[in-house]
Amino acid sequence: ATEPLPTNERTFREKVWREVICRVDEEAETGIPQLRARAMVGIALKRAKALEPFVSSADLDPRALHRLVRDSLLDAPSPGSNRYAPAHDVFEDWALMNWLDEEFVQHGLHLSNFVASLGTYPALRRAYRKWLTECLDAKPQSTDSLVLALIQNSAVAAHWREDALVGVLQSADANGFLERNAGLLLANGAKLLRQVVHILRVACRAAIPWRSFGVDSAGEFFCPKGNGWIGAAKLLEAAIPLFTEADFMFVLGFLQDWVLLTM
Repeated sequence: ATEPLPTNERTFREKVWREVICRVDEEAETGIPQLRARAMVGIALKRAKALEPFVSSADLDPRALHRLVRDSLLDAPSPGSNRYAPAHDVFEDWALMNWLDEEFVQHGLHLSNFVASLGTYPALRRAYRKWLTECLDAKPQSTDSLVLALIQNSAVAAHWREDALVGVLQSADANGFLERNAGLLLANGAKLLRQVVHILRVACRAAIPWRSFGVDSAGEFFCPKGNGWIGAAKLLEAAIPLFTEADFMFVLGFLQDWVLLTM
């Protein structure tokens, strides 16, 4: 039977990982597919932690490394080198997200325990945000409860709670998340909604060169990006009775950005 086409980014990534990175139909009897996956993840993880262009492959299978280079999935600085890097940022992202899948299971499917094990490496934080975005798009209902438990857990480092909201708000289901959890977002004087608006204004904007508008300038114009802005605008309207004069600049700042989205 013909395998159905991927319906979201997660199923697409899993399909490409099996068929391109691992090549599960080649040399399965020798364990090469698993060794290819281990080598790709190992190189990506080392790079994420070392912040170096190429990293050592000393503890990884040389047969798997050779095949990954042959298939243009890994690069080396020179022929015969034992240092490697993923050949494209997408391969690196997928390798880190594959590792995050496994780590999440090993930590009992609890985000709080999971993020505590990741450290503060910028590349892993970026991969975590992308991974969480993918989770919400694939399984919105179950991901909601995980995210809400995390962002309300004061024992979790603030940067992980913020990263969780960034991942959610960059998701295609951002508007749905905000609608499903409107009550919580408006509770306590709209405390959580205020955080959402702050993150939207910082992390959910696209840089567009002024030259795209015919302006002779090297600068960039930042436009709201994603449907989280739509959900936040609806909630801000609902929250009007909760605001005071002290919130004027907060609301005005959001509206100034929102106008750009509606132009």
